[in-house]
Amino acid sequence: MAAMRDGAGSWESRFGSRGKPSEPRPEPGDAPWHCSDALIDRIESMHQTTVHRIEELHRDTWAAMNLRHQHIVGLLEQNHSDMWAVGQVRQDRIVSLLEQNHRDDWEDRRMLIGGGADPNVHGAHLEKLEKLEQRLKALERSLADGVTVTRSELQSFRLENANASDVRTQAILDRLPPVATVDSTSSQVRTWDIVKVLQEHNGAQAFLQLLTPTTSELMSGRAELRSFRSVATLTYASVMQQTNIGWSHRLPHLGDLVTWFDHNRIEADIVFVDPWHTYEDSITTLLMALDAVAFGGGYVVVHDCNPARLSQIGPVPPDMEDWCGETWRAFIDVGSSLPAEWRWWVVDTDLGVGVIEVPPRIGTDERAALVVHSVVPESGNSVDAWAWLEAHRGTDTKLVDFNSWLSDLGI
Repeated sequence: MAAMRDGAGSWESRFGSRGKPSEPRPEPGDAPWHCSDALIDRIESMHQTTVHRIEELHRDTWAAMNLRHQHIVGLLEQNHSDMWAVGQVRQDRIVSLLEQNHRDDWEDRRMLIGGGADPNVHGAHLEKLEKLEQRLKALERSLADGVTVTRSELQSFRLENANASDVRTQAILDRLPPVATVDSTSSQVRTWDIVKVLQEHNGAQAFLQLLTPTTSELMSGRAELRSFRSVATLTYASVMQQTNIGWSHRLPHLGDLVTWFDHNRIEADIVFVDPWHTYEDSITTLLMALDAVAFGGGYVVVHDCNPARLSQIGPVPPDMEDWCGETWRAFIDVGSSLPAEWRWWVVDTDLGVGVIEVPPRIGTDERAALVVHSVVPESGNSVDAWAWLEAHRGTDTKLVDFNSWLSDLGI
């Protein structure tokens, strides 16, 4: 063995001088190495230090985890407390609203059944009764003026309110004439009937209407309009409407609607107009309607062109049921300013239905060049305006009955 450590069997001869250990590696059969006591003490000390460090690290980790656990528990408890408080407030609010609604409903029912008149009570029942009163007044005025009221109109009015049990509704229904006293063969041509005739006459496919929240609400959803391939409605609100009708503030003013229309052109075969009945609004919407008629020609239909009473032409609506305002005057001025080859009429039905026939191939530039001349004297006095209208019905107003109008159309 000693010979292997020296000479040919030396470390250098076997591996070279690179990486030679300071002490020879034991060979098989040699006695094992022995550690000194100092080395053992050092190893034991290092072991104890490592154990203490691990124990200390374990304690620190446990303390941190316990602190975080307590913090999370605290947050959860606080969040639960906040949610409970919010839920309690919301529950109290809902209960309060339900109680208030119950009180309001009870007050409405008490007033309607008992016939009380509390001015502070407002609700759906009162609004319905106001509408019933307005419709009844319109029917009564029509009967008093000799305007045809059909049996179907009375039957419809009665059927809509047949289940009403309160005193005031029944009193309204009792004021109506018996259905049997109305001639079952009588019939009044309505605006939608005029539109239907025109559609069938020229095969119109597109329909556009210019309205406000309180004009021609009966036109919406009419069965006669469902046969059009397309139906578009442009609605605006006057200042008075935006002030008195809560949801109308979301609608544009007429000026904003005109601006929108100039940038978003809509064409239709038939354009129906029932504006806010001032002269300015009526002129503006009439010119918009003429501009919207398709290049192939079509018709403009206007409501309220032949008022039946002086009270219907005032500058401020007495009620919203039959106010014609100055639309009739605007229609006569526009009609009288049209080129000679254009035709226009006022059909003597439904407070006067104005019709303008727009010839085909009339460009937008030619329509825009129209200058409206005033035919009806602008005195600002409703009495003077009414006197002029009474003196010129059938001449300057081009008032015709329904059958004569059909004859003019060639129907």
